[in-house]
Amino acid sequence: SLPSPARSVTSSGRHEMLRADRRRTSPSATGHAMTGRGPGSALTQSSSHATAAKAALLAALALVLAGCGGGEPRPNILWIVWDTVRADRMSLYGHSRDTTPNLDRRSESARVYNCSAVSCWTVPSHASMFTGLFPSEHGVNTLNSRLDDRFETVAEILRDEGYQTYLFSANPSVSRRLNLSQGFQTEEHPGDASLVDKARETVLAKIDDADSHNPIRAGVRGSRARDWFVKAVGEIANDRFFHFLDRREPDQPFFAFLNYMEAHRIRVPPRRFLERILDSDGVDASYAFDQSQRRFKRVTFGLATPFSAAEQELIGAIYDATLLELDELLDRLFEDLLARDLLDNTVIILTSDHGEHLGDMGSYLHQYSLYEGVLSVPLVIWAPGRLPPGREEVPVSNIDLFPTILDLAGVHRPRLPGLANLSRPSPDRPVVAEYVEPYRNMLRRAGESNPEWDPTPFEHQLRALRLGAHKLVWSSGGPAELYDLTSRAGEQLDLASAQPERLDELSSILRRWLAARNLGPEGEPPGRPLTEKEKAQLRSLGYL
Repeated sequence: SLPSPARSVTSSGRHEMLRADRRRTSPSATGHAMTGRGPGSALTQSSSHATAAKAALLAALALVLAGCGGGEPRPNILWIVWDTVRADRMSLYGHSRDTTPNLDRRSESARVYNCSAVSCWTVPSHASMFTGLFPSEHGVNTLNSRLDDRFETVAEILRDEGYQTYLFSANPSVSRRLNLSQGFQTEEHPGDASLVDKARETVLAKIDDADSHNPIRAGVRGSRARDWFVKAVGEIANDRFFHFLDRREPDQPFFAFLNYMEAHRIRVPPRRFLERILDSDGVDASYAFDQSQRRFKRVTFGLATPFSAAEQELIGAIYDATLLELDELLDRLFEDLLARDLLDNTVIILTSDHGEHLGDMGSYLHQYSLYEGVLSVPLVIWAPGRLPPGREEVPVSNIDLFPTILDLAGVHRPRLPGLANLSRPSPDRPVVAEYVEPYRNMLRRAGESNPEWDPTPFEHQLRALRLGAHKLVWSSGGPAELYDLTSRAGEQLDLASAQPERLDELSSILRRWLAARNLGPEGEPPGRPLTEKEKAQLRSLGYL
């Protein structure tokens, strides 16, 4: 049997980016400004002289690299996450509906990847993308949703290298509250006091008068208006990003991160996008359809009557309409960047943190699963002169963005095991995803109202490993599964009994992957002290 996933992490040396001393300022009028050791921010009184000298050197180097010394200008980097978007619903990845026509056209100058998410829900996936650590290493899960200060994020590294950093997240979890916004000098959310009224107006304008069943309307007006219900506000994300651009220092490169939530439940695509998919009767039926999260959960847990074929079609149509909206928002973003003459020297990255089950595998959620509906996500990179356009068929992971972004910015850091630079992915590298701890609160609430219900099938910890065409799904509560993702059957046909040698091969690779991360028999990293050599290395880097 395989070791269970880790619930915590120690400073045992896998990740050399430990941060010993953090200071935060209070939110500013335009966002949450964060001070630290990067250019343009004040050093705390407790910072050492060596750290101050290092910061001064980095600031001077940033000016040289920005062009003052005649060198090649470093690229701006714009990282876009379409939250909860699965690749196979995009026409770019072969969906029968034309859901991403603008992206399809613009991707002709981009690198398009065969990408898996590192986890199936927002918080661990973002933590992994930001740190280059897997969920069992950074310890962020449903028991501990806060990223520890000691892990350095890509935003912190780029800030310290002279980048101006900006974050807008419609997902309230990607925020200072869970420490995921480390390194972003300006942080904004639609629930901020300065934006929430505009966010309410934006969301309400998308809800048709005939849409009587959508709980978003009441949610936007209620006490939780600053949380999940004001999420479908991509127009505000675009506007605030360009507000940041218009006020930045033009001689310094920027690193911006934008999270869009249009495709996340509960979905409110404007009528004009629904009309591109459904006839008038279908649009009216979509407005009469109960989209409540409670119903999606109850059907998934087997506590309610399954959706009919017609309802299944509506679920897919509503989801596809949100992709049309996201596609239009992205196209506007490109047009505005072009108008500011920024496209030629801006690397643009589009991906997702995870997908969403739409009835496949019997689920309508993205938790409790590491099947392809939640793992297969888009990854498209526009990097003029840096990455050749075309399709990359070698399987990669969205965690690979950590080393790739640093490489594109000209920042050299020690290679982290298990990650690939997307400029040269290896077909021999296994792609791993983790669901370290099941979301037990949802199960508990379902059990309280249904005492006879058995939640056991949803209580397992999960890992998935893909190597070439084959994918292993390991569960803490049952036998491992094996699939050939290139076959027509895909995950509808478990090959574990038919191909035991391949199953054993992938299981051994996963065991070696765990051992390489120093995970013990219970998934916990061993708690040994640092050696003197390790301490000296950390001191030389300014972390001790």
